[in-house]
Amino acid sequence: MKNLDHFRTLLQAYNLSPTHSEIILITMQKGPLKASEILKELPSQLRKKGPWIYSQLKQLVSNNWIQCKSKDPLIYTKVPKRIFQQNLDRIIIQSQDQFQKQKANFYEVLDIYKKLDANERDTPQQNLQIPQKAPQFVKDLVNSILGQYAWDLLKVETNVIIALRKEEINFRFHAIEFEEKEADSIIYGGIIYCQMEQEQFQKSLLSRIHSYNADGRKFQYKLEKKHFIDAKNRDLQSGQISDGILNDQNNEIKSIIEISYKDNKSLGEMITFPAQNTTDWICSVWAESKEMAQKLHKILLKK
Repeated sequence: MKNLDHFRTLLQAYNLSPTHSEIILITMQKGPLKASEILKELPSQLRKKGPWIYSQLKQLVSNNWIQCKSKDPLIYTKVPKRIFQQNLDRIIIQSQDQFQKQKANFYEVLDIYKKLDANERDTPQQNLQIPQKAPQFVKDLVNSILGQYAWDLLKVETNVIIALRKEEINFRFHAIEFEEKEADSIIYGGIIYCQMEQEQFQKSLLSRIHSYNADGRKFQYKLEKKHFIDAKNRDLQSGQISDGILNDQNNEIKSIIEISYKDNKSLGEMITFPAQNTTDWICSVWAESKEMAQKLHKILLKK
């Protein structure tokens, strides 16, 4: 395939060594394989003697780039596209310095992977559960919301460390996403908690966090339009988020969300504000309908 060399190069922008990139490609093309078989497939310049190959495979398995299918003998193969995409997402979020370069080739990497993996389709995740390692406040919040509204839990992401190095802003990121279905309508909404290292609240910080979270949503809309999000198949045509407007009185920044899919259009909101009774937490609520956004907003204002 003409794009394989280019694919190897693109993967290395995601903190993967030439050896790790090659092993991922081997498992995609020829797996499932034993360690000895993978070693034979590696280019001669990348091979080493001894148990070296097992340490390389262990690293890739622990980071979810490949998976071990059996233990006697050890058999390795590729991960589903959904897991592969989550790895790309995680690294993009964690490495702000390389964000623009990674974002530019994200679609290209997934396109090539999708072509290589054309004979398999991931099974959409069903009955999503709250991760065991999620903070207790996230578990309580999710259970409270699901107890009030007939929404489905779509995603929970917790304890992601974000470093915006140019601005010297560091925070811990927690995100929850819900799905609301009504007749022919499918809309999404969620909550984002950012636990800041800076203990003193500043309006400039509020503005930067709002922009960061809005950019993250815009990026998700681009992925959805290109059908890279398996859990969403509503045929999104456009997803726009306006610039934020500051309300000095309430210390809130609000943007308008506008989406269109099939024959549906919807207006929603993203609202960013300091968490109640703290100086180091900033929250964003977002939803593709104003009603859903206001429900989420009221829930957090009571916390």
